[in-house]
Amino acid sequence: IVVYQQLQKQAGIDDKTISLIENNRTKSPNVFAIKTNLSKDDSLLYKERFADTPGVTFQEIPIRQYTQFPSMGQLLGYVGGVTDTDIQKGYTPDQHIGKTGLEKVYNNVLMGTPGKKKAEVNAFGEEVRDISGPEGQPQPGQTLKLSLDLKLQNIVATALQNELARRGKQYGEMKDMGASAV
Repeated sequence: IVVYQQLQKQAGIDDKTISLIENNRTKSPNVFAIKTNLSKDDSLLYKERFADTPGVTFQEIPIRQYTQFPSMGQLLGYVGGVTDTDIQKGYTPDQHIGKTGLEKVYNNVLMGTPGKKKAEVNAFGEEVRDISGPEGQPQPGQTLKLSLDLKLQNIVATALQNELARRGKQYGEMKDMGASAV
């Protein structure tokens, strides 16, 4: 309870999130994300604030970003947290997997292999030393190379946006439409 109060006070965690942590603690003892997408400054601040807090750890989760290709979102897809169904397929609660598009189709190729840490702990549950060895190191995923013409893709995406805007004025807004791949 003291840890929860500290999380609420120092990290701004609301009652709903604390309740989710408590309710899922026995179902998923691995990791429960309470803050995501932290800036570098916030990450350092929280690491300092909670360095000695039992049960609070920090995990950097690599994400795939395609900031130079906004017109290809539907084709590339996105990654997200796992669901109960994904867990039944062998994923762990702390993983992020491809949900749509090429991210989903090639998830196993892009994802790589998570590392497994083994540690020696003392009677207080504090880590004394890492005994993982080289086999416990994570392995990066492969790079997927596409043969797409980005300039042409942007032209088509712009044309599609313009046409949807024109039709929206004529027939009303069409929220669930709009994808292109050349």
